[in-house]
Amino acid sequence: MLSEDILFLPVAELSRRVRARQLSPVQLTESYLDRSRTIGKKLNAYATLTPDLALKQAHAAEKEIAAGSALTMTPLSSRSWKLPAPCCWARQP
Repeated sequence: MLSEDILFLPVAELSRRVRARQLSPVQLTESYLDRSRTIGKKLNAYATLTPDLALKQAHAAEKEIAAGSALTMTPLSSRSWKLPAPCCWARQP
């Protein structure tokens, strides 16, 4: 699992590190899933976790980045969160 410091970085910084191949989308997703499993229930933070889908998308993103595709992480919500904001992988226009 990645350090907790990384999990609290802004989405723009995480995206930069993923594109620079300093972070793996799969490692990042696994770390957020681990954290979600650990504290999500205590905070009643999620209705449903979809780890299989999240990891499938992370593996696809990793392959596309390795092939030179311009992917970036984008926030699903512009609200301010005390826990890391949900994010998804999207092709940059």
